[in-house]
Amino acid sequence: MIFIKFENARQLFCYPEITLIIRESGSSVRVESRISKTGNPNLRDLLFMCSFTACKIIRLVEISMKE
Repeated sequence: MIFIKFENARQLFCYPEITLIIRESGSSVRVESRISKTGNPNLRDLLFMCSFTACKIIRLVEISMKE
């Protein structure tokens, strides 16, 4: 199990090395943020697919609740 590798929560959350990139240019309004491409690509892909699926299911539940 992957959690055995870590002695504390900080080590666990540093493992994926996933950071947000927020693009700003001078005084302009912030552009949509995204996840950087550093870190473990398999974990990043897994997190993306989980969040994508969750958003899709939430939309389906909202639609079915309106009916």
